[in-house]
Amino acid sequence: MRTWVLVALAALCLTGCPSKNKEQERLWGTWIGQGGVTMEFSASGRIHMLNPEGPTKDGTYIANFKTEPYELDIRTDAKPILTIFRFDSEGRLVVQSTEPGGIRPDEFDNGAVYFTRKPNP
Repeated sequence: MRTWVLVALAALCLTGCPSKNKEQERLWGTWIGQGGVTMEFSASGRIHMLNPEGPTKDGTYIANFKTEPYELDIRTDAKPILTIFRFDSEGRLVVQSTEPGGIRPDEFDNGAVYFTRKPNP
C-alpha cells in the first residue's frame, strides 16, 4: 500500500511539474522590448540586459511561477529589481518593473513593457 501511495505522489508531481518547466523554458532566450531594450534569459539563471540609453548589465534572475502574476527578481551589481511578469495571448513577455531597490508592483499598468521573442538564427 505504501508503495502505491509513493508511486501516485511521484506520478502527480511528474504530471504537474512539466507545465511549470514549460513556462520557465518559455522565458529562456532573447526578448526585445520597446525602445530597443533587450533581455536575454539563460537556462542557468543568468540575465544579460541591454538598454540603448544606458549601460549593459549582467546578473542573475529568479523567476517564481507559483504566483499570479509571476514574479521575477533580477540581481546585478546594483540593488535588486523586483518585477512581475506574464505572457500575453500573442506570446509576448509583459514586464511591470520598478526602479532598483523599489517595492514589487502587484498589478500591471500603462508602464508595463512588452517584449517580443527574438527569433533563433
